[in-house]
Amino acid sequence: MAKEILINLGVDISTVIRISDAIRVHRFKGQDIPQKLEEKILFDADKLDILGAVGLARSYMVAGEYNQSIYSNENINDYIQSNLKDGNSKGKIIDIRKHAPNLEYEIKIKKIPDRLFTNAAKKIAKDRIEYMTQFFERLKSEVML
Repeated sequence: MAKEILINLGVDISTVIRISDAIRVHRFKGQDIPQKLEEKILFDADKLDILGAVGLARSYMVAGEYNQSIYSNENINDYIQSNLKDGNSKGKIIDIRKHAPNLEYEIKIKKIPDRLFTNAAKKIAKDRIEYMTQFFERLKSEVML
């Protein structure tokens, strides 16, 4: 879609290709790895969007949409075996209602800083992950009373 839109806007073809390539390789589960600086920046910016306070807010909006619990005390390895396709942490969720924001954090979100490319993004991610870790630790202490 981006190519068509940009071409219709009269953007030069080399810029259209660079933008399209950056969009193509920004997916977390994608096979392509960002190589060019603009690809790395878009990839990192997209991942930073699910970290920190904004990431928590988004996680709970999704949890509400799918009637998920606010916290699951299930052992993470047991959860992966029982509710992720092929018992793999990268597998698709089988029953979204059994998922919870803290499980998403454990399975996917806390690994994001290791996948980032730019030093600026890594620094931001470190701070946001620390915040999320503290949040889930506090939440666990409150719901487990």
